[in-house]
Amino acid sequence: MRFSEIAPEQLAARDIRAVFADLDNTLEPYGAREPSGEALLWFERLRAEGVALAVVSNAGRKRVSTYCRDIPHAYKARKPNPGAILDMARRLGIEPRHVLFIGDQLRTDMRAARRAGVGFLRVDPVSPNLFHRLRYSIEKRFFTYEAG
Repeated sequence: MRFSEIAPEQLAARDIRAVFADLDNTLEPYGAREPSGEALLWFERLRAEGVALAVVSNAGRKRVSTYCRDIPHAYKARKPNPGAILDMARRLGIEPRHVLFIGDQLRTDMRAARRAGVGFLRVDPVSPNLFHRLRYSIEKRFFTYEAG
């Protein structure tokens, strides 16, 4: 499932008040400097349903800040450490139980979400290459995941 296939109206119906997303290979290919049309449309759908959006990424300040402009964000998050996720929830005034984290990696994204006490949904990488496919197949053997 791609990130844009997540239905904001279903999130709102399940009392999810915020989506925290990884950036690289979750929302955009590595190195993208601005949101794609697909991402902008999905961000607007989230807003229309009253679901907040934040980006929590291990990437550096310049990269994340340039992409996020008007989106709350955390850079150099050090995932799987849950600190940046918990800090973002506090910043937005949202209890972790009302947050869904989406990411493409089980080792970092899922573990950080679980440690923070937020829901997690693994999404398909937006630009998988051979290295990513190999890593994902290995991760699946060692980590389990599910939404919520």
